[in-house]
Amino acid sequence: IPVSMIPRARGIMLTGIGIGLLLFLGILVGWDVASVALIPLFIGLARLLIWKLSTQDKSVEGTE
Repeated sequence: IPVSMIPRARGIMLTGIGIGLLLFLGILVGWDVASVALIPLFIGLARLLIWKLSTQDKSVEGTE
């Protein structure tokens, strides 16, 4: 895996874990307990956002 793809892969993985954990805990235990799963979900979304913004910065620097 190229080094530039690692943040994207981790972001996708954490987002998927967060969604799966949210659904699993929400259905089996309760939605108030399932809110714990929002932590990896939002960390994954933040990593994807950081990856997207960093790739845009690199493309802008390359055009100058």
